[in-house]
Amino acid sequence: MQVNLDQEQLKTLIELVYMGNWMATSYLEEIPEHKEKYEAMEETILALARQFNLEHLVEVDEDGGYYPSSELEDVTIQDCIDDYDDYTFWHQLADHLSNRDLIKEFGEDVIETMTDEERFVRKDKIYWEYMDEFGKNGIEHFRLIKNEE
Repeated sequence: MQVNLDQEQLKTLIELVYMGNWMATSYLEEIPEHKEKYEAMEETILALARQFNLEHLVEVDEDGGYYPSSELEDVTIQDCIDDYDDYTFWHQLADHLSNRDLIKEFGEDVIETMTDEERFVRKDKIYWEYMDEFGKNGIEHFRLIKNEE
């Protein structure tokens, strides 16, 4: 199969592959075998940069391996990553807290007897209360309450 791309399309593809690989592997100290394919694909795409006069987006190590340049990790890409992290943080936090509160209010045994719809409706109400709070106040009202045992 052959894919024809112009310079701007390849630049966009390089950015997308970089962000995808970053999401899949950036938090890892060591890349597990099942994720090595992402690193390999990123290198394959980065290797095309020179053919399209995009070598400023790529650096080459002493072994001939390709990796993203600091220019590729520019503000636009970092903004995308930051937006994703911000969105994920608040939604995951609201999800975890609404699960906790649902269990605290009803208990696991009662929740297991609820229909999927009933559980969803009850959790969704709590979830959006948290999302409204976070939207208005961020972390301003967060407090760690320690149990004195």
